[in-house]
Parts: sequence; C-alpha cells; structure tokens
Amino acid sequence: MGGRHAFPGALCGLALLFMAGCGGDDDNGALSYEETGDELVAICQEFDTAETEDRLSGDPGQDAPLLAEINDQTSEALDEIRALEVHEELVEARDEFVSVGEESLERGEALQTIADEDDRRAYLKQIREFARRAPALGAEADAAASQLGAPECGQNQ
Repeated sequence: MGGRHAFPGALCGLALLFMAGCGGDDDNGALSYEETGDELVAICQEFDTAETEDRLSGDPGQDAPLLAEINDQTSEALDEIRALEVHEELVEARDEFVSVGEESLERGEALQTIADEDDRRAYLKQIREFARRAPALGAEADAAASQLGAPECGQNQ
C-alpha cells in the first residue's frame, strides 16, 4: 500500500506529521515565516507515519493496530501544529493545514473502526474512497504547507 507518505500518506491521504514551536522575536512571540517552516518540518519528521503505512497489508485484522498507531501519531501531530504560535499572517494557512489533517484523521478513524470489526469488504471499499479523495487532500496540504514555508510537509500528506 505504498504511495505518498504521512499526513494523509500511503493510505491515500491518511496520516499527518508534526512538533511544537518556540516563539520568535516579534509579533508578541509569534513564529516568523522561517521559524514556522522549520517547526513544521520538525513536526512532520517527528510524526512521519510512512514506515507504519508501508506495513499496511489490506487485511483489516492485521491493519487495525497499525491504523491505531497512525491515528494516534496524526492526532498528536495535529495538537502540536495547533499549538504553534504563528504570525497572524500565517494563521489561515496553519488552520487550513490542520483542517486537511483533521479530515485525514477522521477518515483514518473510520477506517480503523471498520478494521476493528474485521469487515474486509467494507475495509477495501473505504480504502478505495481514500484513494479517490487523496489527490484533492494532497493539493490542499501542499498549498497550505507551502504558505507556511514547509512544502515538503504537504508532500507527506
């Protein structure tokens, strides 16, 4: 189940990837554009789920614990990104990036529920739905990540 990795990632747009920020010098401690990009890249690297996604087999019983791990990492990453105190001009892009991540997380949690029920037919149907939505999610993530100075993070979506 390879493909683009992390924040949605190899499972057609599933996972995310991120870490906390420290304040910059201006705008009441908000991160500058460069600092925001650096922090986001660090978060993407810390919470990269590509290795776990590559182990997904398409078998719901085997994939359920892996999906739980991916979803936990994605949730933690989103918390870290939300906590970034970005410059006011970057808030909209950060929020868009988080929104894409939240959609991926919701899809991942739905897939995990199906996997936990060990319903292979529904599981494969949901994976196809991820595949259908992945290009749009990837484009949205790419645009927001680029605006935040971390285009490589969008590519991980």
